[in-house]
Amino acid sequence: MTDPSTRSAGAPPSVRISCAVMSHPDRAEAALRLAGSLPELSPTVVTDPSPEGPPTTWSSRTTRNRVPAWSRP
Repeated sequence: MTDPSTRSAGAPPSVRISCAVMSHPDRAEAALRLAGSLPELSPTVVTDPSPEGPPTTWSSRTTRNRVPAWSRP
């Protein structure tokens, strides 16, 4: 987080932090607890929309959920 005392008056902060918690639906409760423990970051919880599918890292099914979570204003 940027220290406001080091900025020029009226200058916007140079750092913005966002947070998303991704989880398998079976672990959604734990993901919600984790998100709840980070109120200052207001994390978005995203679950795999097709958990029965094959294991993947950047599959189209999870990318659809991740991008909106990362793109929050």
